[in-house]
Amino acid sequence: MRTFIILSIFCHAHIVVIGQTDSMNQFDSNGNKDGKWTVFYNAAGKEVSDSAQAVWYRYTYYLQGKNLYAYEWCGKNDVVIALSGQDQNEKLKLLDGAWKITDKKGNVKSIQIFNKGEYVAHRVFYPTGNIREYCNFENQHFERGEFEPHTYCKRVYDQTGAVEYYYMRGPPSESLWSFYRSNFDSTYVTNQKVVGDSTFATVTHYSGNQTLRQMDQIIIKGQRSIAHGSFTFWYANGQKKEEGLYDHNKRIGEWKQWEKDGTEIKTAPDLDQLNRTDEDGKKTGWWIVYLDDDLKQLKDSTGATHCRYTYYTGRYDHYFMGTIGSKKAPVQFSESDTLKRGKLNLLNGDHISNYETGNVQYLLSARDGIITDYKEFYPEGELKTHLIYSMECGAPIRICIKQYDKNGNLTYDGTNLVPQDLRRYNSEN
Repeated sequence: MRTFIILSIFCHAHIVVIGQTDSMNQFDSNGNKDGKWTVFYNAAGKEVSDSAQAVWYRYTYYLQGKNLYAYEWCGKNDVVIALSGQDQNEKLKLLDGAWKITDKKGNVKSIQIFNKGEYVAHRVFYPTGNIREYCNFENQHFERGEFEPHTYCKRVYDQTGAVEYYYMRGPPSESLWSFYRSNFDSTYVTNQKVVGDSTFATVTHYSGNQTLRQMDQIIIKGQRSIAHGSFTFWYANGQKKEEGLYDHNKRIGEWKQWEKDGTEIKTAPDLDQLNRTDEDGKKTGWWIVYLDDDLKQLKDSTGATHCRYTYYTGRYDHYFMGTIGSKKAPVQFSESDTLKRGKLNLLNGDHISNYETGNVQYLLSARDGIITDYKEFYPEGELKTHLIYSMECGAPIRICIKQYDKNGNLTYDGTNLVPQDLRRYNSEN
């Protein structure tokens, strides 16, 4: 990022707070500057290597010989006004306190703030006086009981004062800096940390003024994002929908889920609360599904031999399952398929259908009427698709999806909404 030049010619910068307890002015094994270093400036604001020629000094940070916080010069007619912290008597003064930079007409261009040589924050302004950019480098990411160094984000505003986009500081690159930039109003980055070639971000998505989801992610440069940390989802009406934790794309611990009216969702049906509709007349909560001998889903109990439970939110059937049997490949029902709901068998155990070759094509597992696992195989016998319905995967709203090529290589591994996200994924791939 950028620091600024002292006295009459320094402009807006991007420096991160660096602890003063670090070892100073060190070299790595290749003889390159590494870690925290002191930077000196003469009375003209020019960087000098000899402290004897300097009037001011600050701190910066090197990685493999690259100055991560190099500055850019501003216009030579800029004027710097010390607002505070400049009452030092020493000949060599440490940059401290607040500085105001104006143009020759007196218009404020920026406010820069130091704390004992370390860059704390800055505000940059349009000629009209409206804020153009804001960084607070003390607003760092907090994890495992401590704040992470070198973490921040920057807000950029349009001339009306509305947030235009956000920059996340990325890891050092060939050009010293790379940024993750969001050009969409729907994405708001609150913090991040740099770990090797990845960044940590908490991202919030909006629809208008309504928050839809907030998630912690590890963003791997040039590759993908990994869910890691807390996740929260909301309905469009503002009611919280889901809340829980991820550990490297895997749901962990207890997840809580709610319906639009605030009712907490149960992972198993309350048999006294089946077949409900919401205020719009749409199915909501747990419903009975009627099935024939091919496990085809029927509209009602006419012609049904089996039944199971499913979960609805609006028009979405989160346990929708196509037919797995046919006349040529009838379903082989589990020996434990003896549970009853009225006159119908309640789906329970493993249910299999085969290719004409005898190899398994579908394997559907259920427990007490609720689907727990689904597998589809290639004709040669290799696993093609695996859907997992479990609390860890976010059931009843979500499932885990794994897809494989014919060589057994995992081509997709994620947690998706059902069925719309699965259908969209299949259409895109």
